[in-house]
Amino acid sequence: MHLVTGKLAGYPEKGPFTEDVYVQFHGASGRSYVDRTKKHFFVFITRNQSEVVFGPYKLIAAGLDCDITWADSGNKVIVDVFEFPVGITAYDKNAHELRTKRLTLQFVYNSEAGRFFPIAK
Repeated sequence: MHLVTGKLAGYPEKGPFTEDVYVQFHGASGRSYVDRTKKHFFVFITRNQSEVVFGPYKLIAAGLDCDITWADSGNKVIVDVFEFPVGITAYDKNAHELRTKRLTLQFVYNSEAGRFFPIAK
Protein backbone atom coordinates (compact mmCIF):
# COMPACT_ATOMS: atom_id res chain seq x y z
CA MET A 1 0.00 0.00 0.00
CA HIS A 2 1.00 3.60 -0.49
CA LEU A 3 -0.40 6.98 0.45
CA VAL A 4 -2.27 8.99 -2.16
CA THR A 5 -2.84 12.68 -1.50
CA GLY A 6 -3.55 15.70 -3.63
CA LYS A 7 -4.85 19.19 -4.18
CA LEU A 8 -7.82 20.53 -6.15
CA ALA A 9 -8.33 24.00 -7.62
CA GLY A 10 -11.45 25.07 -9.48
CA TYR A 11 -12.07 27.87 -11.95
CA PRO A 12 -13.40 30.48 -11.74
CA GLU A 13 -12.03 30.84 -8.22
CA LYS A 14 -15.22 32.42 -6.88
CA GLY A 15 -17.30 29.54 -8.33
CA PRO A 16 -19.42 27.90 -9.42
CA PHE A 17 -16.54 25.92 -10.90
CA THR A 18 -16.72 25.11 -14.60
CA GLU A 19 -13.18 23.70 -14.77
CA ASP A 20 -10.91 22.05 -12.24
CA VAL A 21 -7.38 20.79 -11.79
CA TYR A 22 -6.50 17.98 -9.43
CA VAL A 23 -2.88 17.04 -8.69
CA GLN A 24 -2.61 13.54 -7.24
CA PHE A 25 0.62 12.52 -5.45
CA HIS A 26 1.54 8.86 -4.81
CA GLY A 27 4.07 7.85 -2.16
CA ALA A 28 6.33 4.79 -2.24
CA SER A 29 4.82 1.46 -1.23
CA GLY A 30 5.53 0.45 2.36
CA ARG A 31 7.28 3.72 3.24
CA SER A 32 6.25 6.88 5.05
CA TYR A 33 5.14 9.63 2.69
CA VAL A 34 7.49 12.10 4.41
CA ASP A 35 10.57 9.89 3.79
CA ARG A 36 12.77 10.77 0.82
CA THR A 37 11.61 8.13 -1.65
CA LYS A 38 10.49 7.79 -5.25
CA LYS A 39 7.18 9.63 -5.69
CA HIS A 40 5.00 9.94 -8.75
CA PHE A 41 2.12 12.23 -9.51
CA PHE A 42 -0.55 12.99 -12.07
CA VAL A 43 -2.30 16.18 -13.18
CA PHE A 44 -6.01 15.89 -14.06
CA ILE A 45 -7.59 18.85 -15.89
CA THR A 46 -11.34 18.92 -16.49
CA ARG A 47 -13.18 21.34 -18.76
CA ASN A 48 -16.63 20.90 -20.29
CA GLN A 49 -16.98 17.60 -18.41
CA SER A 50 -14.00 16.19 -20.34
CA GLU A 51 -10.94 15.12 -18.33
CA VAL A 52 -7.34 14.93 -19.56
CA VAL A 53 -4.68 13.15 -17.47
CA PHE A 54 -1.00 14.08 -17.61
CA GLY A 55 1.77 11.99 -16.07
CA PRO A 56 3.07 10.10 -14.37
CA TYR A 57 5.73 12.60 -13.37
CA LYS A 58 8.44 11.11 -11.13
CA LEU A 59 10.63 12.65 -8.43
CA ILE A 60 12.86 11.44 -5.62
CA ALA A 61 11.55 13.57 -2.79
CA ALA A 62 10.20 13.78 0.72
CA GLY A 63 6.61 15.01 1.09
CA LEU A 64 5.27 16.87 -1.94
CA ASP A 65 2.84 19.77 -2.20
CA CYS A 66 1.78 22.11 -4.99
CA ASP A 67 0.27 25.47 -5.83
CA ILE A 68 -2.19 25.57 -8.73
CA THR A 69 -2.73 28.82 -10.63
CA TRP A 70 -5.32 29.53 -13.30
CA ALA A 71 -4.11 32.18 -15.77
CA ASP A 72 -5.16 33.74 -19.08
CA SER A 73 -8.89 33.72 -18.24
CA GLY A 74 -8.83 30.00 -17.47
CA ASN A 75 -6.92 29.01 -20.59
CA LYS A 76 -3.63 28.32 -18.84
CA VAL A 77 -2.83 26.22 -15.78
CA ILE A 78 0.43 26.52 -13.82
CA VAL A 79 1.36 23.83 -11.29
CA ASP A 80 4.31 24.60 -9.01
CA VAL A 81 5.49 21.44 -7.22
CA PHE A 82 7.24 21.81 -3.86
CA GLU A 83 9.09 19.45 -1.53
CA PHE A 84 8.95 19.60 2.25
CA PRO A 85 12.02 18.74 4.32
CA VAL A 86 12.19 15.07 5.39
CA GLY A 87 9.70 14.37 8.18
CA ILE A 88 7.65 17.56 7.62
CA THR A 89 4.04 17.49 6.41
CA ALA A 90 1.72 20.22 5.16
CA TYR A 91 0.07 20.16 8.59
CA ASP A 92 3.21 21.06 10.54
CA LYS A 93 3.62 24.60 11.83
CA ASN A 94 5.30 26.87 9.25
CA ALA A 95 5.48 23.99 6.74
CA HIS A 96 4.48 26.29 3.88
CA GLU A 97 7.54 28.46 4.54
CA LEU A 98 9.87 25.43 4.55
CA ARG A 99 8.91 24.16 1.09
CA THR A 100 11.43 24.12 -1.77
CA LYS A 101 10.22 24.46 -5.35
CA ARG A 102 11.17 21.39 -7.39
CA LEU A 103 9.51 22.08 -10.72
CA THR A 104 6.85 24.02 -12.60
CA LEU A 105 4.46 22.48 -15.10
CA GLN A 106 2.34 24.57 -17.46
CA PHE A 107 -0.66 23.59 -19.57
CA VAL A 108 -2.52 25.63 -22.18
CA TYR A 109 -6.00 25.20 -23.61
CA ASN A 110 -6.25 24.68 -27.37
CA SER A 111 -9.77 25.68 -28.44
CA GLU A 112 -9.50 23.90 -31.80
CA ALA A 113 -8.66 20.58 -30.13
CA GLY A 114 -10.98 21.31 -27.19
CA ARG A 115 -8.47 20.27 -24.53
CA PHE A 116 -5.39 21.28 -22.53
CA PHE A 117 -1.85 20.42 -23.65
CA PRO A 118 1.45 20.66 -21.75
CA ILE A 119 3.74 23.53 -22.65
CA ALA A 120 7.14 22.07 -23.55
CA LYS A 121 10.19 23.58 -21.91
